Amino acid sequence: MHNATAQTLSHDAYCHPIPSQSAYYRCVQDHFEKLEATWPDCYEQRYGFWRPCVLNVIYRYLDCRELHFSFGRVRCDQRGHEYLLAFSCKRSHFCPSCHQKRVVAFSECPVGQVLKKVSHRQWVFAIPKRLRIYFIFDRTLLAKLSRYAWKVLKMLKAEGKITDAVIENMVGWRHSGFNVYCGPTIWPDTPEAIEDLSRYILRTCFSKERMIYIPATDTADELAKVIYSSKDRRESQTFNALDWLAQLVTHIPHKGGQMVRYYGYYSNNARGMRQKADCDDDTPALVESPLSSTAWRKNGARLIQKIYEVAPLLCPNCHVAMRIIAFVDD
Repeated sequence: MHNATAQTLSHDAYCHPIPSQSAYYRCVQDHFEKLEATWPDCYEQRYGFWRPCVLNVIYRYLDCRELHFSFGRVRCDQRGHEYLLAFSCKRSHFCPSCHQKRVVAFSECPVGQVLKKVSHRQWVFAIPKRLRIYFIFDRTLLAKLSRYAWKVLKMLKAEGKITDAVIENMVGWRHSGFNVYCGPTIWPDTPEAIEDLSRYILRTCFSKERMIYIPATDTADELAKVIYSSKDRRESQTFNALDWLAQLVTHIPHKGGQMVRYYGYYSNNARGMRQKADCDDDTPALVESPLSSTAWRKNGARLIQKIYEVAPLLCPNCHVAMRIIAFVDD
């Protein structure tokens, strides 16, 4: 292994986040083994069986940005400055840093590849807590929920999840628990607002900046805790660290699970038919995009620059482009 020349980076240099230095990382590292061991007795009835993909995601996250696993060598040819860039885990919905890049990549794709230059509006459909457990235990229902939002009770009855007695009971509630939010119109001349809405679709389920992790002490009665604050920092809630982590892993999707679905005019079938008929450009996209959706995702350096407002391959001393000269993965 070659030694990298140590350099003092300027204030605007890109410094990739190191997960192992965060409170979230320490919480996961301290409790993931106990979580797996106690899951059948403590959490299976509430959140379903322990999924093998969860442990794989956790292991990958614990290796994220760790130099002793794998890294790339980035070098400035002008003066020979060099640094090592550790590889990320690419585990979205669990690793905050990797998920942020995924969110930015996704938000660019709809405005350049899918959405047309027309007005849009956000709708949020919420179902009662009593029914949410069926979607936690059987995630295949999520596709049907997107399609049959207006007749959820009938769909769940057809799937054998609930009975007529449950439907009759819920229909009689004064406050049903169903809720529909309709947002303001987003006009086509504000693509930034559409990008923000796209980020909301894939937003992470928590913010690591708003959590405080308090490890367990030597006293047997003092358990590890997580204090999570509201967005405005005016309110906070305290969780048992194990309970908090158990809720968090339920947001990890199945391997290959589809998290975003397009319907109607934006469905894959409708878009494919318009492209085949060479009429998809009759209504232009929100922004002109010379890149394919694959190219959007692969252009990682540009996405990092967009997130952190600095260029990861720009030498902080010479301000010229650096290049990756080697990958070390053994």
